Amino acid sequence: MKVINGIPASGGISIAKIFKIFPKNLELVKVNNCDVDLESERLKDAVLNAKVEILEIVEDVIAKAGEAKAMIFRAHILMLEDPEFIGEVYSLIESENINAEFALDVVSKNLIRIFEGLDSQVFKERAIDVKDVSDRVMKYLTNSIDEGYQFTDDVIIVTNDLTPSESIRMDKKYVRGFILNVGGKTSHAAILARALEIPSVVGTKVAFDEVEDGDLVILDGDEGIVIVNPNEEQIEKYRKLKENKKEDFSEFFNKEAITLDKKKIKIYANIASNEEMNNVLKNGAEGIGLFRTEFIFMGRNTFPSEDEQFSIYKSVLEAMNESTVIIRTLDIGGDKQLPYLKEIPEENPFLGLRAIRLCLNEVGLFKTQLRALLRASAFGNLKIMFPMITVVEEMTEAKKVLEEVKSELIKEGFNLGEIGVGIMIETPSSVMLADKLIKHVDFFSIGTNDLVQYTMAADRMNENVSYLYQPSNPAILMMIKKVIDITHNHNKWTGICGEIASDLEMTPLLIGLGVDELSVISSSVPKLKKRIGNLDSKECQKLSQQALNLSSSNEVIDLLKRF
Repeated sequence: MKVINGIPASGGISIAKIFKIFPKNLELVKVNNCDVDLESERLKDAVLNAKVEILEIVEDVIAKAGEAKAMIFRAHILMLEDPEFIGEVYSLIESENINAEFALDVVSKNLIRIFEGLDSQVFKERAIDVKDVSDRVMKYLTNSIDEGYQFTDDVIIVTNDLTPSESIRMDKKYVRGFILNVGGKTSHAAILARALEIPSVVGTKVAFDEVEDGDLVILDGDEGIVIVNPNEEQIEKYRKLKENKKEDFSEFFNKEAITLDKKKIKIYANIASNEEMNNVLKNGAEGIGLFRTEFIFMGRNTFPSEDEQFSIYKSVLEAMNESTVIIRTLDIGGDKQLPYLKEIPEENPFLGLRAIRLCLNEVGLFKTQLRALLRASAFGNLKIMFPMITVVEEMTEAKKVLEEVKSELIKEGFNLGEIGVGIMIETPSSVMLADKLIKHVDFFSIGTNDLVQYTMAADRMNENVSYLYQPSNPAILMMIKKVIDITHNHNKWTGICGEIASDLEMTPLLIGLGVDELSVISSSVPKLKKRIGNLDSKECQKLSQQALNLSSSNEVIDLLKRF
C-alpha cells in the first residue's frame, strides 16, 4: 500500500483498477520531392475533416457541460485557421517539397516546444491544445482508425496528461477517475473532469511511474489523495464515504434557499451562452448571477454585431421572465484573447489591458455591446456589471459611456427598461475602495477566482505556486467581510460568483460573512439550496468570527471540517 498526493481537481471518491495510457509514438517518414499541390490538397481535406469533427464535439460539450467548457474546443477551430500553425505547415510543404504528415509533425513539435518553454501555465495549456489539434489532423492524413479506448469494467485512468479531446471522449459508463502527473485545478483536463463529474487528482508528478495496470486504487478527488492497493479497512471506509455523498436533489429544484432560522439567500446561475437556459430553468436557478459575454465574442473571426448580441441578451431575459439577469460586459485579456482584435504585446497579460480597461480603450466596441444590452433591457430585469474595476475613475468613465449610449438610443426612439449597475470586486484596490465605489453602483459581485490570484500574488494556472491559491485564507475572508459590510451599510447587496460559491464546505462560512447571493453553475443550484436549508445563519456567523481570527488557510479548513 502506498499513498500518492496531488492536487484535488474534481471532487468525488472512486475505487477501481488502474488503466495506464502510454504516449503514442507515431512513426513518420519524410518523403521528399512530393507533388506540392497534392500534399496541400491532402492537408486541406484533413483540416476540413478535423473542423467538422471538432464542431460535433462542441455540440456534445455544450449539451454535457455548457458553452464555457465548449470554448476549449472552439479555440481548436481557430487554431486550424491560424497562419502561424496550419499556415506554416502549408509553407513548409511548399518550400521543401515534403509530405504533409512530416510537415505537420515538424511545425506542431516546434510550437509545442516553444509553448512548453515559456514560464506560464497558460502557454503550457496551449502546448496541449496544439498536440490535440495536430493529432486530430494527423489522424485524417494517415487514415488512422481512432476507436478510442474500449472498457468492459470500471477503470481509473492514469497518464502523464490528457488532451481535451481525450478527456471528453472517455466513456463515463466505465471511467471512474483521472490521475495525472501534471496539471492544476484550472487545466483543461481538470475543467472538463469537473464538468463531467469525474473524480480527478492532478499534478501528482509520480503517479504514472508508481502504479501498474490492474492495481486497485482509491481516488479521493476532494482531498487530492490516491491510495494504491489499499487494505480492506481503507476500502470499507471510503465505500461508506462515497455512499454518504450520494443524494437526490430533485426536491430542491423549485424551492428557495432558506436557512433553518429563515434567512433567505438568492441562488443564481452562471452562464456563457443562451443555449444553457434549459439547464438553468430545469435546476431551479432564481436568476442569472453572471452571464460571461466574452464567449459570444470567442470562437469566431469577427466581432458579433449589435443585432446579434441584442438577440442573445433578449432571449435570456425573456427566458428568465422578469427574474434578475446580471450580464457582465466583455472580459477579454489575460488567458482569453480574440484573434480578430489587435493584440498588444504584454509581458503579463493578467496585469495588462483586460476587461474594463480594454473596453474603455476600445470605446466603439464597448458602445456596441452597451447598445445591445440597453435595447434588450425592455424585455426583462437586466443588471449590467462591469468587470475588473480597480479605481473610482474607471467606474465613473464606464457609467459616463453608459449614459451616452442611453441618450443616443432614446433619441433614436428605442424603449428602454430600468436597469441596475454593478461591478465585479476582483482586486485588492477595489476592496479597499469599496466604500467609495458603492456610491456609484447598486450591487457588488465578488469574483473570488481573480481576487484570490491578485491578493495572494499567485498565478492560479501555475501548479508550482498552486499551494498559495487559497480561497479560505483569512486575508480573503477579511476582504469578503469588508465588502459585504459596506454594501449592507448602504442598503445594497453583495453576491459571490467565483468557484467558492459552489464549494459546499465553504457555504456556512459565506453565509456567516453575510453574503446575499451565490451564483454557480446550474447543476450546483439544487445542491446549494439543500446545503443552505440545513444551516442556521446565527451558527454560521459564529463560525465566520472564529475563521476571521485564525492565521492560515489550513486552520480555516480544519475549522470547517469540524463544523
